[in-house]
Amino acid sequence: MDAITSITLGESVGAVAHARSLIDAFDPDVDEFGGCIGDATTMPPAIAYIVQQLLRWTPRFNAHYKLVVNRIFDRVSTVRQAVREARHLGEEYHGDCLIGMIAEKEGLAGQESLSEWELRDEVLTYI
Repeated sequence: MDAITSITLGESVGAVAHARSLIDAFDPDVDEFGGCIGDATTMPPAIAYIVQQLLRWTPRFNAHYKLVVNRIFDRVSTVRQAVREARHLGEEYHGDCLIGMIAEKEGLAGQESLSEWELRDEVLTYI
């Protein structure tokens, strides 16, 4: 997930470090290459699906989801501001991530702009 968010947002959301801290906090005996949080591969597919559906309604999932969504919104705002500043100075902005490339094309002739919510939905679908 960190690799995908780095490509998309241009920065990591820290998912690996956060997951690692949870493993260390709850099970200090898990070694570097062993164990997994919520390993659904050992469950039958129907049960794994039900568990995933139930987990998305937990307060913990919602807190993590809001963290990711807020990071996306913050990054979109930052990149769009950088594009506006570059255009105001008459410079060309070069996007170094997916959001940057999208923002770079917005506002140009023949290009449509996405709202904050539309872009967030696109990024979440990609991630």
